Amino acid sequence: ITGATGLVGKELVQTLLTKKHKVHIVSRDSKRAQSVFPQSNLLKFFPWDYHKDNFPIEALQDVDKIVHLMGENIAEGRWNNEQKAEILNSRVESLKQIYKILEKNPDYKIKKLISTSAIGIYGQDKTQKFDEKSTTQQVGFLPFVCREWEKMAYKFQKFGTEISILRVGIVLSKSGGALKKMLLPFKLGMGGVLGSGQQFMSWIHIKDLVNLYIMAIEENKYGGIINAIAPQVVTNKEFTKTLSKVINRPAIIPVPSIVLKTTLGEMSEILLQGQWVTPQKALDLKYQYEFENLEPALSNLINK
Repeated sequence: ITGATGLVGKELVQTLLTKKHKVHIVSRDSKRAQSVFPQSNLLKFFPWDYHKDNFPIEALQDVDKIVHLMGENIAEGRWNNEQKAEILNSRVESLKQIYKILEKNPDYKIKKLISTSAIGIYGQDKTQKFDEKSTTQQVGFLPFVCREWEKMAYKFQKFGTEISILRVGIVLSKSGGALKKMLLPFKLGMGGVLGSGQQFMSWIHIKDLVNLYIMAIEENKYGGIINAIAPQVVTNKEFTKTLSKVINRPAIIPVPSIVLKTTLGEMSEILLQGQWVTPQKALDLKYQYEFENLEPALSNLINK
């Protein structure tokens, strides 16, 4: 697993351990990674800094599946050229290094690659619904990153490796991500809609996201592209109203689009533009969501 110490990675590793999977974690700071997880003979740690092109071949010993979660947080800092390069390269170049290692060492056989992408690949639209068969957007930074990410993942088919790619929406977790950043202003009564409030928010509870990764790891039928989001899509206005209700605080201070654009620059598009994405594949496969609707999902995370 790459990116194991991130928001999703930590939850995924813990769940894999309860299911008795043996897990190899590659991390820039393997000592810190060891401090994140409980001691277990099911876990092994390997140092890797993709900037140095030094992927440890021994990390692939006795491994049959790779989960690629690695990637610079897109919501950290303004998108200057340096930050954009890190957002792209931490995802694509890191995966390319693993590809090159497998190319040079054909004795290592990886049955399946479970890679990550984002629903940002569909672009922004206020009317159209997107599912896994929808055309992807050809314009914009985030769609570009996602297309390159997925393209690199599919190259692993050269080795006879099966590919699953989870296109992830807004991950709801009390440990980090969008919800954690929202909670303080809302609890202070300073929450409100962003921009017009009409932009769609395709979200998923972290427990369901981890479960979908588990399905992709354990079940052959969870292959190809999977939209990793909940069935219920809401507008930002509806999300704001529901969060306000769950924490029992008013949400009456809107944040105008111009303020977000001024303070965040190009990154503001994440907050101001959205898309209605349907998890059609998960529904067709009869995946049983633990949190289909927003209010119970937020209540579970906030009031637990």
